[in-house]
Amino acid sequence: MVRARAALALLAGLALGACGGRPKAGDACDTENEGRCVDAASALECSGGRWSPIACTGPRGCVEGATTVECDRSLAVEGEACGAGPNVRFACTQDKKAQLRCVGGRWQLSQKCEGPAGCEPGLVIKCDDSVARAGDTCQGTGTARFACTADKKLRLSCVGSQWTEEHKCLGSQGCRAGSLFVDCDVSISDPGDPCEETGLACSTDGVSMLDCKNKRLVATQSCSPKRCVAKPEVHCE
Repeated sequence: MVRARAALALLAGLALGACGGRPKAGDACDTENEGRCVDAASALECSGGRWSPIACTGPRGCVEGATTVECDRSLAVEGEACGAGPNVRFACTQDKKAQLRCVGGRWQLSQKCEGPAGCEPGLVIKCDDSVARAGDTCQGTGTARFACTADKKLRLSCVGSQWTEEHKCLGSQGCRAGSLFVDCDVSISDPGDPCEETGLACSTDGVSMLDCKNKRLVATQSCSPKRCVAKPEVHCE
């Protein structure tokens, strides 16, 4: 349900280019997806018959083995080239606050990673999207997924690849995101707010006690002249 959303590995393995001098960007090449390290943080990749520069800005940089070149592209910049290798799929932004996806040879924003862990680069890209904003892009998988807003006053659900307001969380606990759950304290709510099958709440003005009827909260009892209290359980003083 939450949290670190894992994406495919970003350590792109290229065939080591044949001997015969160090190529330069723009030189002709023969074998697609061959590669050569230029330095510890960049490489050249054979793409479309020409050597093209690629950045290897992930923690492992560029490493030449006996037969392969490993270019760690798990950190990248939106809009820059992402290469043609078949394993290049996802990366983190340099500030580790968003996840990028390789689309049409360029890095594009996939989703923001505004949870405490941010975007974690490595062999598997992990995006902590436990904190999000309504309207931002989310990655749906066919299962229910939720997040909290930064002010902890809303619980969001991923609907049609977009974070959408699901519940106001106006109780003292607000919205809380854990490793396997997102809780929303709805013990204080407004009449008409959505609710589960059962549950009591206090109105935000403290005048009424609300009950869940047909998945909507309705006022069922006035607490005037006293107030409705939400803790330790919902009741009129």
